[in-house]
Amino acid sequence: MPDPPRIDAITPASAGAGTELTLTGSEFGPQNPAAAVRFRLPVAGAAPVSGPIVNWAADTIRVRVPPLTAFGSGGPLEVSVHTDAGDSPAVPFLLEESSPPALTSVQPVRGLENDTITLTGERFGRPAGISAVLFQVPGPSEVAATVVSWTPASITARVPSLAALGGAGRRTVAVRTPWGRSAALPFLVGELPEITSVEPASPSPAGTITVRGRAFGPRATGTLDLVAVYDTADPTAPPNVTAPQIRSWTDTEIVADLPEWQGLRTTGPRDAVVTSEWGPNRGDQRSRILIENRASITCWTRLEPHARTADLQQGLGYGLQAQVYDALWLLGRQWQLLELRGEDAGSPVNVRVQGTFTPLARWQPYGGSAEHVPTGVPLEALAERERVLPPLGAAGGPFDDVRLSAEAGLQLLRLIDARLRDPRKSNDYRQRFLRVYGLQPQADVAALDALSRRFLAVAAGRVPDGSRMYADFQVALQANPRLPDQPPIDGNDRAGVLTAIQEWYDWCAEIFSQPAPGQFGWDRQRMEYSFAAGSADVVLDAREHDGGHLDWYSFVRRAPGTSLGAPAPGRGPVPFTRTAAFCWNVPPKGWPGCCRMYRPGIFGSKTAEVSAQCTSAVSPKNLD
Repeated sequence: MPDPPRIDAITPASAGAGTELTLTGSEFGPQNPAAAVRFRLPVAGAAPVSGPIVNWAADTIRVRVPPLTAFGSGGPLEVSVHTDAGDSPAVPFLLEESSPPALTSVQPVRGLENDTITLTGERFGRPAGISAVLFQVPGPSEVAATVVSWTPASITARVPSLAALGGAGRRTVAVRTPWGRSAALPFLVGELPEITSVEPASPSPAGTITVRGRAFGPRATGTLDLVAVYDTADPTAPPNVTAPQIRSWTDTEIVADLPEWQGLRTTGPRDAVVTSEWGPNRGDQRSRILIENRASITCWTRLEPHARTADLQQGLGYGLQAQVYDALWLLGRQWQLLELRGEDAGSPVNVRVQGTFTPLARWQPYGGSAEHVPTGVPLEALAERERVLPPLGAAGGPFDDVRLSAEAGLQLLRLIDARLRDPRKSNDYRQRFLRVYGLQPQADVAALDALSRRFLAVAAGRVPDGSRMYADFQVALQANPRLPDQPPIDGNDRAGVLTAIQEWYDWCAEIFSQPAPGQFGWDRQRMEYSFAAGSADVVLDAREHDGGHLDWYSFVRRAPGTSLGAPAPGRGPVPFTRTAAFCWNVPPKGWPGCCRMYRPGIFGSKTAEVSAQCTSAVSPKNLD
């Protein structure tokens, strides 16, 4: 039985209807009524269409392409040779339309990146390898859109990304096929507003905010709204939206005034929403602010064991009774804290509470960067500390305090004395350092106060200038440490003096808690300290600290979702146990002596169990 035919090549590989093709191969055999060249769509079950044979030989066949109407449109086809021995494997062929595609409309004529558009026209054919929807970008280049569907008269595609298109603006769209390219139609690519920052992050009612970003568009078609954010959303509640008063509006910056708190209706987290002609921005943490409502404590109240009466004894009696004007208020507080739900069969004498607390692990000064809170250093010290000594490696001037410079120089001499092998050289080295680094009177000594002038009169020439030594001796801290050029140090003492200088720099670093450059909490414009502290996703702002003790009322919590960075290892939640003893109120005789009370919600977000140990069968007699 002869072998089935095989096609090696089709020339040309693409052509229009009626074009003569040349098929080369083998085992075509003689032409007979059953022999045929079949064209078919590359779809399962498609019926083949035989092309008119021009010439048939054993290894070459010339055939004409069937009419376009036989396939409906141009596009990829499969060609095979049929003989008595069977069908050859199919070979691809591209059927071309009679003329280039014609694009008649694009709907819609404007859109955002990834929007779906529909292109209508004719002679699009079926998609082939180079078929594409092309967007013209600035410059001699094009971007192919993602095609969703393709038919001979309609194409659905998605608008490419702004990055690929070179930004928003006017572009053109065209259809490309193997048989040509359509004329281009205009298309307008838009861009949603993007908010990069809102400052300040925690404004007060009636304050001013600055919204920065891009693509805000013109003021005439844009709006700025503040949408309240609640921890628990109520789908049935109307949205709380506030429109601040616009001061200025550009494509990249909006300045607006917040209403008073009456107009805001609520304080707390708000999302800034800029809406342009293209729609609203996509909200994230960069567009969220926390509107503060800073409470004011105008007075303090305390309970005292006396009342304002003329009779002292009567006043003490009233005070010990702790009478109140509104006893129902106390009952309301008990109800609010769920105390009325307690199933007490006696009074507790011992209460143990177990819980966790999280220390402040990160802090960020005004205008600085976030960093770890050193263990054992009070937050007040971090916020209020200043530079006393210039940073190592910096070309710093003299110390601000002449007394500190003198004391630092004397400390270095003490450390050198401790390292000398021969204590008798102590005075010799002291004189060497004084000759080179002796404290000198200042040129403007007359401008100093009387106390400073008296100090310089005594110390000048008698103590070394630690400020100058601090600047010159840093060569001892290099990767290859060495001694300064002056004063001269004997050979057998050089190692000891070098070690003493290194110890001296350690002493300078430890004696003061100093911030790194740029890490100052002092706000010069407002004349107050401003910083933030927190751990994990809890961030507390102290924007108006005037110094001294920090308490809960010194802080305002930022909107949820903000962070100062991951805490250092070991600075996470810490469990604790607290035990408290209570005075015993005698229950009636015969009541059970043990009780267990559950008070959910009293100790934070977690339910705390308070166990009480009670004495059984207690009466006034056996308490004596």
